[in-house]
Amino acid sequence: MRTFFVTLPRELDVRNFLLGDFYLAAQERPDIRLVVFVPPKRAEQYRAEFGHERCIIEAMVDLAMSRKPLRRFFGLLSYASLPATTIWFRQKIAHLNGGSFLAFWGKNLLWYFGHFSAWRTILRMMDGLFFRDNDLWGPYFEKYKPSAVFAPGLTDESDLTLLRYAKQKGTSALSMPRSWDNFTSKLLLRVFPDLLLVQNPSMVREARRLGYFPEKRIRVVGFPQFDHYLDPAWRMKREELAERFGLDPQKRWVLYFTGGLATSVMGKKDYSDHIEMLLNAIERGDLPYDVEIIARVHPLDQAVLRGKAAHVPILDFGKEFDFRTDDLKLLANMVRESAVTINTGSTMTLEAAIFDRPIVLAAFDGYGEAKLPWHKKLGTALDHTVHYLNLERTGGMVRAADEKELVEKVRTYLENPNLHHGGRRRLREEYVGPLDGGAGRGVFDTMIQL
Repeated sequence: MRTFFVTLPRELDVRNFLLGDFYLAAQERPDIRLVVFVPPKRAEQYRAEFGHERCIIEAMVDLAMSRKPLRRFFGLLSYASLPATTIWFRQKIAHLNGGSFLAFWGKNLLWYFGHFSAWRTILRMMDGLFFRDNDLWGPYFEKYKPSAVFAPGLTDESDLTLLRYAKQKGTSALSMPRSWDNFTSKLLLRVFPDLLLVQNPSMVREARRLGYFPEKRIRVVGFPQFDHYLDPAWRMKREELAERFGLDPQKRWVLYFTGGLATSVMGKKDYSDHIEMLLNAIERGDLPYDVEIIARVHPLDQAVLRGKAAHVPILDFGKEFDFRTDDLKLLANMVRESAVTINTGSTMTLEAAIFDRPIVLAAFDGYGEAKLPWHKKLGTALDHTVHYLNLERTGGMVRAADEKELVEKVRTYLENPNLHHGGRRRLREEYVGPLDGGAGRGVFDTMIQL
């Protein structure tokens, strides 16, 4: 029997690999054993749910980052060296929001150095020299003797330490970025795996250009969490969804998503204004009366909805990314049944494109837009975020810069839902990747072939 190590340090990693076909493919192979490392706080829960004699659930190795300041410093240094406009902008707004001038220019210098492959090579050499983790992973390697390791994240120290130790031991290593935006907003490749899997064709170019990773060692597999989105067995009736969330099945559903850049970068919590603008437009007759506004609260978002916005139906399942298969089905079917989708810079753009649903990017902050300084505006963040600018260039969505445009764009899509169909197709091809339902099994097959 061959054994494989898999690190899943976050709940969304568990969603991507234990809820999908990766886990099912492993169950079907009596000659394969997985040892899966999960967040300690949920280890017992996942043991009860997924554990068996060929899927051993272990609590994640304690890296004690607070006691290892050099490791933390090196992580920040590597992040600042990522040569993407997104990083420069985030360093700039950190300074404008009260950060140290000296720290800002120091990070800018690192960002400049990051444009040279020699500097990134030096960082990888330093990484391998100073951060050897024999005491962390040695006992597990001795106990289980893995044939190969799989680290689907690359931004967590648990992934990096496993890859480093595997390289020291001569054990084959497979890895994969957590999501489609990582190469331009989060991830400098500090450790090279033997093989790198990516979700879409665009990421091949980014891994080569920003990470200097050899293209011949990259494979495009798609998003495991999207494997069943087009599966007829997952299809739910509109009436079933309406009953589940208290919706009117006769109305056209406009689905508004919180989270994304608005929350993670700009710190936005109150999303009431956009929703109130849409509700007011319905009352005035600027939007058809048969439209129902629905809010989907991001799983990690503490969104505030006040006034009129507090009374719209809210889809709040999957908190903290503790998803189950039924949650994924609900989300997929709500997007499929929506007439228009609206977001403030999130991955939900990809999911809307999968179902060819119109996409409006609400690129402004609401009624208080005019009072905000340049660096605190959502539109400014979108203008300096590489992965979202790339999505907009496909022509698969429209941007709204104020209340008037938001209402106009939604109304236009309600009248002509096929508008920008070609752009959404381009968006799917470049940034969603394969939708053949084989991503999870493709990852598993690649892992065991190592």
